[in-house]
Amino acid sequence: MKLIWFLILCVVPVSQALATNTVRAFACDTCNYSEARQIALQEAPQAESCSEGMPGPGFGFSDPAPSVCDPVEESVIVASTENHQAYKFNLIVTEGVNGVDQVSVYNGSLDSQEHQALFKFFTLIDEIETAVGQASAASFDNVSPPTQFFSSENNSSSNTQSDNWCEANHPTGFFSSASNARDVKSGITNQIKNAMGSRSWRDFTHESYFTGGSIEVGKGSGGIGISLDHYKKALRVTKSFGTGNNLTFDLSVSGELDEGNDKLVFGFKLNPLISKIDGLQVSQLFREGEVSNLAGTSMSNCWNEFVQDEGTQVDPHPSDASGGSGSFADPFYGPGSSSRSGYCIVTYRICVDTSITDLDSGGSGTAPPACPQAVYTTTVAFCG
Repeated sequence: MKLIWFLILCVVPVSQALATNTVRAFACDTCNYSEARQIALQEAPQAESCSEGMPGPGFGFSDPAPSVCDPVEESVIVASTENHQAYKFNLIVTEGVNGVDQVSVYNGSLDSQEHQALFKFFTLIDEIETAVGQASAASFDNVSPPTQFFSSENNSSSNTQSDNWCEANHPTGFFSSASNARDVKSGITNQIKNAMGSRSWRDFTHESYFTGGSIEVGKGSGGIGISLDHYKKALRVTKSFGTGNNLTFDLSVSGELDEGNDKLVFGFKLNPLISKIDGLQVSQLFREGEVSNLAGTSMSNCWNEFVQDEGTQVDPHPSDASGGSGSFADPFYGPGSSSRSGYCIVTYRICVDTSITDLDSGGSGTAPPACPQAVYTTTVAFCG
């Protein structure tokens, strides 16, 4: 990796800075001048276009000729979305001694086109942040009545509601099929779109989560692409299914603003530390290779249906301890328990993708063919 030596010349008037060849822009959620300058330095280009020069004074024909390199000139804009402040830096990069890049930094000024583009960008980011918050609030306001039953001795099997009720009204539906997962994300995406008002969109959609992203404002020589690589503010949206049941997603965003021909794409990634099923964190329920012992926990019949439909029953290990009386409160457990009459602790193996970038394998419309992550859970059910 090449070492870079930074020469900071921030007090030099703009007029003394050389004209630059390209302009790149980066957004930060909140950064001051010093932090913005550091981002500009991190994004400085490498010196290039080096060629061998003619031997000069003091160099014999047998001596290597010194390297002659054209400077690389570039402008970097850093835009802080929190306070709508933008900083422009002109960078001149040359190759120094022993191949170490020398970066000269000058303060720059935004031109009128850049001002206009940044105004549109700041307005869009404000709208996105507000709409994401409103989409979460709308989800909590529009929760269906919590009519699913919880397991008890008299109600330990599937509840009597329609087979589709749990898929539409409980977070387990998200994990049960690729189409359900897409429906949840499409619904959230539409809520965000509606919360952004009457703006006309060429495309407003979602896909798998992606790192960074960018907003392209305008096209051609008057356009500017603003990278979100340094934008660290968490964009999170929640789909609520009632108390103790919610799916919270981290969002990435990318898009284009082009005179009414606008486009936004959101990437979704489930946050298992915040998401909950029947009051328990998804990260607690879905732990790869571990057994979540829920035998003494009141879980809804939607959860039990999900486990039984999506899981495969696993026999107890021969060395496991045995016990229990067969009642719902004290079920049988251990080897041979399934052959008894009464209630047993049953262990299921379930294949889930707890990273949940997308369950549709990049848009193929089918769930991943292999088991992306094997988790194990227990429940109380009739023996046999």
